[in-house]
Amino acid sequence: MKTVVGNWKSNKNLKEALAWLEVVSPALVKKENLEISIAPQLFLLSFLNKEIKNQGYKLILSAQDVSPFEEGPYTGEVSAKSLTGVVKYVLVGHSERRKNFGEDNALINLKVKQCLQYGLTPIVCISDLNFSKETSEAIKNIEQNDLEKVVFMYEPPSAISKPVGPVGVGEAAPIDEVLKMIQEIKKFSVQSRIFYGGSIKSNNVEAYLNNSEIDGVIPGSASLDPQEFLKIIKNASNI
Repeated sequence: MKTVVGNWKSNKNLKEALAWLEVVSPALVKKENLEISIAPQLFLLSFLNKEIKNQGYKLILSAQDVSPFEEGPYTGEVSAKSLTGVVKYVLVGHSERRKNFGEDNALINLKVKQCLQYGLTPIVCISDLNFSKETSEAIKNIEQNDLEKVVFMYEPPSAISKPVGPVGVGEAAPIDEVLKMIQEIKKFSVQSRIFYGGSIKSNNVEAYLNNSEIDGVIPGSASLDPQEFLKIIKNASNI
């Protein structure tokens, strides 16, 4: 099964999120070949979780981040334990967090372990700048049976460049480049699923998901527009 995870980043208040959900809801039916998820801001998760359950939408929630610590005296942090039963996936080590918040590989490794401890699926974000170090240190001291549960996302810096207002402007990586990086990542974890993220839109999603080596995609700014996200779902369903 292929997966689409819309990463909303720091966009949408509650009213906007519910309006988006109302527009997209007709498409949120069971699709045998497609898993649909969104990663809203953390404060929206409980509201959207309630709405999704009440309406019976086939939509999976994901978190944009998680604390590297257990629950406890860590003001401002959201623990993996608190996310259980609400989200399936957790983005870990996104390039924006590495750049803007100084997250290093040791911290990312702690977050991955917290996710696995509480049955969450970490999506470890890897770039091509220092992918070998990023990959190996993110999964350091993780047992093989847990390693298979880790998802990797390849996100080239060129595809997630300068922010413009609420969105980002970049250029999607050529598929042959993505496939080359996937083979390199699989040297560390051959059984892991691998997603691609970076300038995914309705006009290119089918080309990426049609490749057997790419298990999912993570659109960013394109997921904010409900009509564009509907087109992404429709085209992704054609594979």
